[in-house]
Amino acid sequence: MMLGVAGMLAAARPGRAAAEMLVGGRVIPDPPSQILRDVPDTPIDKIPNFRRLMRGVVQELGDVAHKRGLQVLVRNAPELLVKDRLEALWEEKREPGQPHSPQGSLFEDYLAAVDGVMIDGLICGYGGYGVATPNDQSARFWELGGLMRKAGKRVFTVDYSKDKAMTALVRKRALQAGFVPYVDGDGDERLNRVPPGRAWDERSEHIDHVAEARNWLPCFGGESFPSRQAWINRLAATNYDVLVLDPFRGREALNKADIDALKVKVMGTRRLVLAVLPVGIARTGRWYWKPEWRAGNPSYLMEPLEQEPQAWLTTYWDKAWETLLGTYFNGLADLGVDGFLLDAVDAYSLFEDRYPID
Repeated sequence: MMLGVAGMLAAARPGRAAAEMLVGGRVIPDPPSQILRDVPDTPIDKIPNFRRLMRGVVQELGDVAHKRGLQVLVRNAPELLVKDRLEALWEEKREPGQPHSPQGSLFEDYLAAVDGVMIDGLICGYGGYGVATPNDQSARFWELGGLMRKAGKRVFTVDYSKDKAMTALVRKRALQAGFVPYVDGDGDERLNRVPPGRAWDERSEHIDHVAEARNWLPCFGGESFPSRQAWINRLAATNYDVLVLDPFRGREALNKADIDALKVKVMGTRRLVLAVLPVGIARTGRWYWKPEWRAGNPSYLMEPLEQEPQAWLTTYWDKAWETLLGTYFNGLADLGVDGFLLDAVDAYSLFEDRYPID
């Protein structure tokens, strides 16, 4: 399973829950990895704008994708869209006297590079499976979704609950806002299964762009299925408008014929298949991973996440990592996918935890 990574740190961002880490849509309580905290204070003039660096990566990937006729979603990361207090403070301290947009401004180049967003735990599940998302975090997600919608982008949501009343509420509120909801009823927040029965709000129309989607299925991994073919067969036998998946089952990758088969709903009409592309983390067991890799070798490997030791934080602005991402991107594009979900784009907040500026 590909993981999204977000640090939710009250010290750096007032109004948020105290020191939490959001990994793959699940909140991991404080304390986060001591490896990230056991560093001396760093002078402000040595601390880069980690968000600006991530925007650059996303914008480059988005621009290349659009030139190739591919679509791009990003996972969470509201700070990449809207300048908040922390980034304004960094600019004030690091770049005094230079022209900057005011706090609350949208980053238009970033917005232009993406076609939509995936939001984890908009209403339910941010603080634990089946738990209502705290009002302050939910408000930030609603703002992110609303701004995306206002800009003509598509908003896909995942909420985590088995409760039928909560499921009905999630769908009602999401639809009222113009979002495309999905409710994970599996209970483990791993997003690696296909729900039984028919797709919610299924329809027969062809889907050529995420803007046309009315339902979707995030099925990030095939490890829960007995075989690769069983996974493909189960996905193909659905009528979801959009499938978002990690095309790898361990080191075994789907091929172009598999992707082509998944592009057709069981009723025979066209749908979209998007591939998960992790931007801020590397994972052991992937096609690129080498047994001798350690922290600092290669240069972009930082350390494993405490709660997910198979996931390694990367210095995502490192040229060698960007080269690997480019290879990853091209390999997925060659499979014939319709686009990407850029995952772990919120890894910047782990660096902000490591190098606080206030």
